[in-house]
Amino acid sequence: MSSRFNKWLRLRIILVGVFLGLLLLTVTGRFIQLQLFEGPRLRAQAQREYRKLCPVLSIRGSILDRQGTELAVSTFVQSLGAHPNRLPDTNNLSTQLANRLNLSRSQIQKILSKNRSFVWIKRHLTPQQAEAIQAFKEEQLNKAKTCASSPKDNGNPKKSLEAMYLIPEARRFYPHRSLAGPVLGFCNIDGQGLEGLEAQFDQHLYGKPLKCMNLLDARGHIIISSEKELAHQTMGDNLILTIDRTIQYIAEKALANGVEQWHAAGGLAVVVRPQTGEVLAMAQSPTFDPNNFNQYSKEQYQNRALTIAFEPGSTFKIFTVAAALDAGVVRPADQFHCGYAFPGKVVGYIGL
Repeated sequence: MSSRFNKWLRLRIILVGVFLGLLLLTVTGRFIQLQLFEGPRLRAQAQREYRKLCPVLSIRGSILDRQGTELAVSTFVQSLGAHPNRLPDTNNLSTQLANRLNLSRSQIQKILSKNRSFVWIKRHLTPQQAEAIQAFKEEQLNKAKTCASSPKDNGNPKKSLEAMYLIPEARRFYPHRSLAGPVLGFCNIDGQGLEGLEAQFDQHLYGKPLKCMNLLDARGHIIISSEKELAHQTMGDNLILTIDRTIQYIAEKALANGVEQWHAAGGLAVVVRPQTGEVLAMAQSPTFDPNNFNQYSKEQYQNRALTIAFEPGSTFKIFTVAAALDAGVVRPADQFHCGYAFPGKVVGYIGL
C-alpha cells in the first residue's frame, strides 16, 4: 500500500514538474517572440496609440501704428467640430444644436450628413454660443452616466459627447473698427490675408505652422503636451506702420465731413511727412469695417488711393518749373499770367 502510494505521488510530482516546465518554456518562447521578433512592430503600434502629433495653433502677428497702438490683433475663439460617422443620432443632435448656434436644424443636419471623417459645424463661436455648447456637453455627460448600465445602447449620449468638441482658433479682430480699414485690409476665416496690408505682408504676419507631440492616456485624454514649448515659434511677426492713429482719425473725420458737405460720391486724403516721405494717414470715404468685410462690395474695401490712377494735373507743374529754373530761362521772382477764356467768360486760370 505504501509503495503504491509513493509511486503515485512521484508520478504526480513528475506530471506537475513537466507541466510547469512546459509552461515555463511557453512563457519564455512567447517572451522571446514578443521582444525579439515582434517587438519593433508592437512598440511602433503602441506609440501610435499614446503618442499623437497635433497641430499647434498659429497666432497671426499684430499690426501697430507708429506709437505702438494695436490696429489689428488676433483673439482666441472656440469653433465646434464633429466626426459625423461616430454620431449615433444626428437628427436629435441637430435639433439640440439649432437654437444654441442660431442655425436652422436643416443646416446642421446637412453638415452632419456629409460623408467625411471630420466637419466644422460652426466656426468662430461667440462667447455665449461657446458657453451654451459647453453646458450642453455637460448635460450630455450627466445623461451618459445614467446610460452606463447599457453600454450597447446606440442612443448613449456619451457617444455624441466624444464625437463633438470645441476647438480653439485664432480670429482676426480690428479694435478701431473702420479706422484705416482699406489700408489694413482683412483676413478670411482661416487667418489668411486677402486685402490691404494683411495680404501684402501675409507671409510675415502668418505664424509658422508646427506640430507638437502629445502623450495620451487609455481614454485618449492628453496628459503631457509640448504645445507650450512651441507656442513662441508659431507666433507671426508684428508689423509697425508709419501711420499715426490720431492723425488717421482726424483725416477720416475731416474727409467724411467734406464729402457730406459737398454731396460728393467719395473722397481721398493722404497725409505725408515731407522731410521723410512717411505716410501718416491714408483716408478714404466711404470706408468699411474689416470686422464685417463680407457686408461690403469690393469697390468699398479697396484702397482707392493706391489702386485708382490719377492724371498728374497741377501736381506736375513743379517739374516744369524746376526744369525752367535749372535751364536758367526763368528766375524765382518771375510771374506769368496763364489765364485762358472764351469771349466774355473766364474758364480757368493757372498761376505760377
